[in-house]
Amino acid sequence: MEFVIEPQRVCIEFDTIKEVYQEDSEIKKIENLSNPPTLFDVTIQISSGPTWDYAQKKEVYMKGKKPGWPFVDWIKPQKVRFLLPPTFPDDPPLVTWQNDISHPNIIPFSSVDVCNNVIKENWEDNKNLALSIRACVTILKNPNPDLGYGGNQERDDALRITKKLGFPKDHLLERTPKKRSRLKLW
Repeated sequence: MEFVIEPQRVCIEFDTIKEVYQEDSEIKKIENLSNPPTLFDVTIQISSGPTWDYAQKKEVYMKGKKPGWPFVDWIKPQKVRFLLPPTFPDDPPLVTWQNDISHPNIIPFSSVDVCNNVIKENWEDNKNLALSIRACVTILKNPNPDLGYGGNQERDDALRITKKLGFPKDHLLERTPKKRSRLKLW
């Protein structure tokens, strides 16, 4: 038996991501790639927070790396793809980072390795696509080296730097979007 996302749920999700785009200046573009809207590319470019501050200082955080690395790469526009699986909202969206990035919580071009508990481990059907998009912004602003991935020299170096600089910054916990009333359309 094939599961199909309820059209009403897709419409609600599409409305929530439009709201995120209007509220968050670091979400630069949301592009719908399918009809019905179940595949989206989201362009994120952070312009505040500790990673932004470290990028602006342009200090050498690790011998042999360019000034500001890895943070200068994180403040460049990042494209993230979101795919709503047929089992959505029971299962979270598949999130794929579309840029090559040296980040402790991201394995680029892999739909299973964006490390954020809002997206993966603690998904509940009351979570929504908007929270997943905001979680990707949070990952860029406030990486968590304690939940980092290894196995890649650049990512390992970024993990060491963020750990040394005291990430995650507890005062930057992900902001909670205002609650929307859920429409019962069925």
